[in-house]
Amino acid sequence: MAKAKIVKARLVANWTWNGVNEVCGICHVHLDGCPPEATAKFQTPGDDCPVVWGECKHAFHLTCITKWLGTQSDSQSCPMCRRRWEYSG
Repeated sequence: MAKAKIVKARLVANWTWNGVNEVCGICHVHLDGCPPEATAKFQTPGDDCPVVWGECKHAFHLTCITKWLGTQSDSQSCPMCRRRWEYSG
């Protein structure tokens, strides 16, 4: 039986969101990417650009839903189903 010694390795990883919605319902960018309005500080998908789900099961980039809710003067509703927006815990 031959033996081999690994001297150097280069590992590559890839991740995606495993959710029902594949794109943000507000900016229409895949949830594993960053929204177009992401600042220089938040241009890395994942921890820097988190995805949040509502009780209604719709998912959005945190920056997108925060901006959406800030523009709604009369109600805090989900942009997809118009139910009251509540973060899923």
